[in-house]
Amino acid sequence: MQNKSRRIIEGWYKTLGFPERFDNEFYSALDSCEVDDGAKFEDYDLGCRDGKRNLLFFLYFAEALSEKYREIGISKKILLDTLYDLVIWTEKYSEIKGELYLGELDWLRHSFEMKLFRLGSLQFCLAPTSNSIPTHGVSPGDYVLHIHIPTGASLRPDDCRRSMRLAIDFFAEYFPGTEYKCFICDSWMLDSLLTDYLKDGSNIKAFREMFDIIRETPDNSAIKFIFGWDTTEENLKDRAASSSLAEMIKKRVLSGEKMNEALGAIRTEDVRKYNII
Repeated sequence: MQNKSRRIIEGWYKTLGFPERFDNEFYSALDSCEVDDGAKFEDYDLGCRDGKRNLLFFLYFAEALSEKYREIGISKKILLDTLYDLVIWTEKYSEIKGELYLGELDWLRHSFEMKLFRLGSLQFCLAPTSNSIPTHGVSPGDYVLHIHIPTGASLRPDDCRRSMRLAIDFFAEYFPGTEYKCFICDSWMLDSLLTDYLKDGSNIKAFREMFDIIRETPDNSAIKFIFGWDTTEENLKDRAASSSLAEMIKKRVLSGEKMNEALGAIRTEDVRKYNII
């Protein structure tokens, strides 16, 4: 590998703080995989099944993304928070594959195309929606701020409110020409079935209560987030439940019932009332 690309890849590996347990495989891959100095993100095959190659190339592409952030004036903290998804998805897929592996490239592309940003605890994507939400003045094709919840994110109410306020200021400064109608979130955490199983003071419960729930759709995707990314309805019986909530979800799904994925919305004017601490 050329010295420049090797230096860039290793630099971002260290900057993002990958766990030491990956070091041996990482440096072995760095010695054996060729990454040309001219490689561009837009030319990369997002269907690539070589997880080590994916990691090396995406770390290399982080340098060009960093330059775009600098040109626009977006802080390095936001860049690093956003790029930490590389660590998250490497950890998830390496556990599944049993070797160093970066997956979920279709999701990661949103960050590298500068469409997704982590602002505080939450991630935000300014994009059109296919949803019709008359109560919030939203029609299909309207822009909204999509909220995503990264693994390990704090869902403390103050942290979530702070993130949403940061998002309003961020998109007003860096994407001033795009108007959006409201914030929306499509998540298993908004499922009304969870309400009876969440204790008072639960951060998930408090997060749900921030939203106007628009609809709920039967969906068992919650098991992937709670029991592991490779969990299916078929292998769920072999997964250990680490909480009463997990036990409830496991019991329900194994009995043939469904959980829900719910769509929630928050009016922008309501978010503007949140105080940033």
